[in-house]
Amino acid sequence: FLAILSLLYSVLLKNIFKIPRLDTYAGDPTKLGDMYRFPSSHVIFYVCFWGLLLFLSFKKDIFGDGLAANLIRIISLYHIVLVGVSRVLIGAHTVQDVIAGYIFGGIYLAVLIYLSR
Repeated sequence: FLAILSLLYSVLLKNIFKIPRLDTYAGDPTKLGDMYRFPSSHVIFYVCFWGLLLFLSFKKDIFGDGLAANLIRIISLYHIVLVGVSRVLIGAHTVQDVIAGYIFGGIYLAVLIYLSR
């Protein structure tokens, strides 16, 4: 459910800003899925999904306080950081697109966490 909502959220944002894709994409531009690049949907999804797991890893009643919780934290941070780097390196997004993805993803995640309490 989180994935579907974050996808709809990113599509809504892309249609509000309507900033076209880059011509410098290293892969096949026909496989990008949509015409707009800002903000990065990948980053929004990763911040929401892995950010929620990171948040839950601090709840002792879910993951405890041992190795499992620490692994979830490391893996979550790894994915959140590296998705932004990878999107810029392959030329699918600019640094600004990725930063906006982190900001909008963080806002969405904060709202989800607030509503879940």
